[in-house]
Amino acid sequence: MSDKILKKFKDKCTILENGSIMVDSSNWESMSQTIYDSGFDYLMCITSYDLQSDDKLGLAYNFYSTVEKKYLEINWMIILRLLFQML
Repeated sequence: MSDKILKKFKDKCTILENGSIMVDSSNWESMSQTIYDSGFDYLMCITSYDLQSDDKLGLAYNFYSTVEKKYLEINWMIILRLLFQML
């Protein structure tokens, strides 16, 4: 299931040491649709964390497939200065 996501976004994501996928926030809309279409139909948790940089935060989304009984973690990096410009 996550292979489908990696193939579609291979140039726009990075596999982290823990096996989760790091994606730039500009790809959120198409990535989230692909996650859902891949069978991950349950959002278990959203966690934010500090990337210890002046202008970056991370968001970890933990998904679960109720059919396949598999987990997926996606991490997004948010650049705060861009976020505040949008407000």
